[in-house]
Amino acid sequence: MNDVTESSATRISLRPVEPSDADLNYRIYADSRALELSSTGWNAEQSEIFLRHQFTAQNNHYWHYYPDSTLELVLWDGEPVGRLWLVRTGDEIRILDVVVRLDSRRQGIGTYLLQELQSEARQTGRPVLVHLEVNNPSLGLFQRLGFVLKEEKGPHLLLQWEPGIE
Repeated sequence: MNDVTESSATRISLRPVEPSDADLNYRIYADSRALELSSTGWNAEQSEIFLRHQFTAQNNHYWHYYPDSTLELVLWDGEPVGRLWLVRTGDEIRILDVVVRLDSRRQGIGTYLLQELQSEARQTGRPVLVHLEVNNPSLGLFQRLGFVLKEEKGPHLLLQWEPGIE
């Protein structure tokens, strides 16, 4: 599904991640890395050790450098299907992480989230920025919604969407 219908948009909501969501938050993160890890040849224990380390490192980094950021669960009909981590400043809206579980993709959820951020950006006059790796499967979604390459450093891309430049 490429466009968000009005009925599917009413099925999507956000709520702040709470301390009791720690395991759920980890499982959503781990799901986002499943395709990447499937090519490593690691067994389940090796993958788990790697994922726990990376999850902890990411959380520590984001909370240290972006203490005013918001981390929310993405809900579909009240059930957690992803997470959205943002930092809003006077100058920009930065997506630190946006994840929709593999089994919940292609429902318009990611499109809806990004379009909501674009709407907020229009209202506040701030750009939306996101870092992606060149092989990130969501790159096409961002491009389809008008995000353009601002900077490229090795395998890392900085994409930006500007209000009024559509």
